[in-house]
Amino acid sequence: MSPPRRKKPAPAGRPAGRPLQERKHQLVREAIRNAALDLFLEQGFGQTRIEDIAARAGVSRRTFFRYFASRDDLLGQGVDQFREIVRSALASSPERCTPMELFRQTVAEVVRRSAADPRARDVVRLTMQSPAARAAQHARIMPVEELLEEAFRARCGRNAAARAAAPVFAAMTLAAVGAAMRLWCLEEKIDAAEAAARVVAAFERLVSDSPRPRLARFV
Repeated sequence: MSPPRRKKPAPAGRPAGRPLQERKHQLVREAIRNAALDLFLEQGFGQTRIEDIAARAGVSRRTFFRYFASRDDLLGQGVDQFREIVRSALASSPERCTPMELFRQTVAEVVRRSAADPRARDVVRLTMQSPAARAAQHARIMPVEELLEEAFRARCGRNAAARAAAPVFAAMTLAAVGAAMRLWCLEEKIDAAEAAARVVAAFERLVSDSPRPRLARFV
């Protein structure tokens, strides 16, 4: 009886098995997303067909649907990735900080990480131009808002008034991130950090000058 053959090891520096397959899937996903964004900006979100995206990406229509359920899902999956950015930013913030400190740190970190995406400006431009594209993103935003609300509520402890303001802080954080990304997109001479700082400063002025009941009481 001959001894069993040993499997040849993968070449050095090259991942084997599942990691290689996952990398291949990621490359296809990125190709489809890039093709879609190019077409959305060239001819409009509503005017772009799935067949157009598949052809531009060099894949079949069937392959498109392996990765995305629709054009809306293609943009919506970006929100899922955004949620993980928010989760990571919240996890990196100190456990003992005021809601306003959490707001400042989260906006700065989320904007920094979001702007690192090479297509970030294109996504922002698309949502500014197309109500349908904007709606596709907003349809997936509720889990992100809930994640933020939970984090702000945790920082408020037993202060009932502050805990009641947690949804306001959550919505304010999303609004500030969106405003900073739009500012960064429109004013290309400033970087993402400066855009975030400008927007946070503007929100802080609004909070300190707001009529009663004042959020400033909880910061």
